[in-house]
Amino acid sequence: MKGGLKRIHIVIIGVVVGVLLAGIAFMLMIKPNMDKIKEAEDATQGYNDKYATKAQEEKKLKEAQIKQATQQIALVKYENKYMRLGPERAFLSMKDAQQAMILLWKEQANTIGPLLTSYIRKSGVRLITPLQIPGAPVDPSQINPNEYDIPLGQIQVMGTFNQINNFLRKLGTAPRLIRVNNVELAGESPTVTATVDMTVVVLPRDSNEFKPPAPIDTSGAGGTGGGPYPGGGGFGPAASAPVPGGPGPGGGGANGGGGANGGGANGGS
Repeated sequence: MKGGLKRIHIVIIGVVVGVLLAGIAFMLMIKPNMDKIKEAEDATQGYNDKYATKAQEEKKLKEAQIKQATQQIALVKYENKYMRLGPERAFLSMKDAQQAMILLWKEQANTIGPLLTSYIRKSGVRLITPLQIPGAPVDPSQINPNEYDIPLGQIQVMGTFNQINNFLRKLGTAPRLIRVNNVELAGESPTVTATVDMTVVVLPRDSNEFKPPAPIDTSGAGGTGGGPYPGGGGFGPAASAPVPGGPGPGGGGANGGGGANGGGANGGS
C-alpha cells in the first residue's frame, strides 16, 4: 500500500525495539547484579589481603615477643650470676634502703673477700697482695641507686705470661662483676707480676623479688624449641651456694675488718 510501512520496515523496527528492550533489561536487571558480584569479589579480595597482612603482623609480633623474652631471660641469668650478694645471695634492692645497707655490710665484711680470693687462687695465678675491701656505707643515702662500686684497689698476682693473660681474659667468669681499671706488668719471662686495679660493680634493682619472664607461646615462630621459653625448657633462679658470713658493718684490710680473718684476703680459701 502506498505511503504505508512495508513488512521489512516493520521487521526492522521490531528488531530495533527488541534490542532496545534487551538493553534496558540488561541495564535494569543484569548489570546491577554483575556490579554486586564485582563488589563482593573486591570485598572478598580485600578481606583476603587483610587476613594475609594480619597473619604477617601477628608473626612479627610473636617474633618480637620472643626476642624480648630471650633478652629478659639473659638479663635474669646475668643478675643471678653477678648480682646476688651476701651469704643469702640476695639482690641489692633499693625498695628498702636500710636492708640494702645491711646486705652490703654482709657482702663487704664477710663474703666478697674470701669469695674473690678463692677465685683468684684457683685461676692459676698466685695472689701476692691481699684484697683490701673497703667498709660498707653506714648511711643508706650513700648508696648510689644506679651503680654501687666496691673498689678493690691494686692487687698483685704472679705467674707466667700465659697464666696472667688467661686470668685477665677470664675475669668475666668471676662470681662478681669486675671492672678492670688498669693493668701493669713487671718482671722477666717466664715469671711476671701483674698489678691490677679492680672494682666490683653492683647494679641495684627496684625489688628483691625474683621474677622470671612470663612464659609465651612460641609455636609458629620457628626455631625456638619446645617449652614455655625460647630455646625450650623451664627457667628458675640459680641455686644458692654456701658462703660464710654474717652481719656487721665495716670493711676488711689484710688482717682486719670482716673477711676470712676479718674481711681481707688472708684465709679466704
